[in-house]
Amino acid sequence: MRTFSRSLSEGTVRRHFVIVGYIPRLGELGKVGSLLLALRDEAGAFHFAGTVRKGFPGMTRVRLGHRLERAHVDAAPVAQAPWLGNLERWAVPELVAEIEFFHDIAGQGRFRTPSFRGLRTDKTPCDCVRDAGAEGPHCVPASRVLMFELAAFACLY
Repeated sequence: MRTFSRSLSEGTVRRHFVIVGYIPRLGELGKVGSLLLALRDEAGAFHFAGTVRKGFPGMTRVRLGHRLERAHVDAAPVAQAPWLGNLERWAVPELVAEIEFFHDIAGQGRFRTPSFRGLRTDKTPCDCVRDAGAEGPHCVPASRVLMFELAAFACLY
């Protein structure tokens, strides 16, 4: 059994990203299968940063899906949006999520086993800025990030 203390092992980081859309669960429109994440550059444009599909407790997939459907837009809000098989549902970038993942030791700029940890109501999309010259997502050691309650999803309604 994996414990929470084990998930904060060496090399694990937490970072906040803007939610720019989602991919529905197979056959269940309005229920999140994966979140589409982005970071903002110095000029203010959002750039696709990756996806996360693990770590959603209870009814969070449904609540996030309903909220993102209300913010649905046809055009991708990110520069150079990837093609995701026409399954993606883009949304206005207004929600910020905290994501935990293993540090990218291979230097490829990709997440390793990302996991959703909750929404950050204390952050705005403008706070999700990528570092200039960084190849991967800017990382903050998990030990330096305050713990947020996952039960704080009352803000979804």
